Amino acid sequence: MPYSMFNLRIKGYVNDTIYLRTEGVYNLEFKLHGKIDTLWSSDYYGEGPIECIFLPYKATEGQLDIEMKL
Repeated sequence: MPYSMFNLRIKGYVNDTIYLRTEGVYNLEFKLHGKIDTLWSSDYYGEGPIECIFLPYKATEGQLDIEMKL
């Protein structure tokens, strides 16, 4: 079975807490604040869809780059 890599990178800053969550094949939850530089990687074998959900929660200012690649 062919496979690829699933990569989720979050980089930037926020003035308070944010949540980022994925649903589908991977059910991940990230609670982040301040200066952010996070990379999560895993093998992906075509098991199904992956959805990324961003929740600003308490953050009111900041700048983020959220990159999701298959």
